[in-house]
Amino acid sequence: MRATRAHLGPVGFAAIVLLLAMIAPPAPAAALPRYSFEPGQRLVYRGAETMTASRSGMGVERETILSVVRRNADDTWRLIVTMTHTRFGGAGDARRVVHRRHDFHIVDLAADGRLRQRGCDHFDGLDRVTPRLPADAAEATRGWSFTSADIGHRCQLVDRTDDAWTIEITPMSAMNELNGFSSTVRTTIDRGRGIIAEIATRYRHRDRETRTALDRLEEEDRIPASELATLAAEIDGFAEATARYESRLARTLLAGRMPAAAATLTETLAEFEAATSGFRSDTLRARARTLITSHHAATPTWTTRLQKQSRIIGQPAPTFALPDLDGTPRDLAAERGRVVVLDFWYRACGWCVRAMPQIESLSARFAGRPVTVLGVNVDRVRDDARLVVDRLGLTYPSVQADGKLAAAYGVRSYPTLAVVDAEGVVRGVHVGYASTLEEDLAAFIETLLGDS
Repeated sequence: MRATRAHLGPVGFAAIVLLLAMIAPPAPAAALPRYSFEPGQRLVYRGAETMTASRSGMGVERETILSVVRRNADDTWRLIVTMTHTRFGGAGDARRVVHRRHDFHIVDLAADGRLRQRGCDHFDGLDRVTPRLPADAAEATRGWSFTSADIGHRCQLVDRTDDAWTIEITPMSAMNELNGFSSTVRTTIDRGRGIIAEIATRYRHRDRETRTALDRLEEEDRIPASELATLAAEIDGFAEATARYESRLARTLLAGRMPAAAATLTETLAEFEAATSGFRSDTLRARARTLITSHHAATPTWTTRLQKQSRIIGQPAPTFALPDLDGTPRDLAAERGRVVVLDFWYRACGWCVRAMPQIESLSARFAGRPVTVLGVNVDRVRDDARLVVDRLGLTYPSVQADGKLAAAYGVRSYPTLAVVDAEGVVRGVHVGYASTLEEDLAAFIETLLGDS
């Protein structure tokens, strides 16, 4: 008997496909929350913060855009994350923009939320828009934690349906805890698509809710194919150029002396301009223009800072002999032969407290080597200093000094860190908080150790 080929019309074929779909088992939903993206995807989140009990009209609006550039060889996604953060004041017709900030990130994001930054800005928002997810079923049950931008986060999967996961995230910021502030974030992830759908945040001061925020996925579109191809080809080079620029700038601001430092600032920008001038991606060209404009705007401030720190860099470090908070004598002269990092701080300085986990890590990093990390607290009340040290579990010592010692080191704002070499000479001054503080200081210390 000869086999014959059945001929089905379009209607018959569609009926069979429908029947097979009805009897086939449904595709299993992912057992754990996981991110999933497609190259070319562009997700736009918009939201606002509302002051709970304020009549001033103060508020914040923000827009966050996740652009998916490519899938990397290690199965992470290369993303560009941009955030526009606008703060308003006044009410009604008197409402006005008080401050607007633009942030730009290049990151590699894994399905479970593990994240690597590839240069560019360092801001707090990444923990909100790409939080870490549970590594396994055990973490999904008992909870998990992660650290981002020096802030720990405690996470719990509080709800799961066929359509969504809901994760509650509690930031554990020592800076906020010391001042009675707290917040709770509820992040809803679309289970079928693997993308965040909504982020709801409540902020409190002690027992009172102060403000709320809600961010939602409002738009989704595609990066044009021509721009995506160019972006994917050029993004690595752009990230490398930006990282070189940031590294050289940080080194200049840390150890530069005028007038040579002014020339170095100019050279640093010129090098970045040359490295990025040939890019064809509209996205990267726009970012380069923004960075160049920001450099020019900040140059007067940097120049003033460098002029002031040039008075102490290269000079013998002002000496002191003071007991630390435990009563142990600390004599700077006795540290000769070691690199010494002095961190000037006080309790109510939020950025001082924010930087301390990095300084603690720096101290541990150089344990067993000729490096001493010493806090210099300028609070008038000893208990204030003790509270911070105990709350953060700091293991490096802190002495308590009056404003005269800070003035001798040229300290005008906090935190300020002075780096003294093995010969007792001030070699570097770092002013303010930076998310790269530990790495910047560590690289500089290694240079000093190599010179000794």
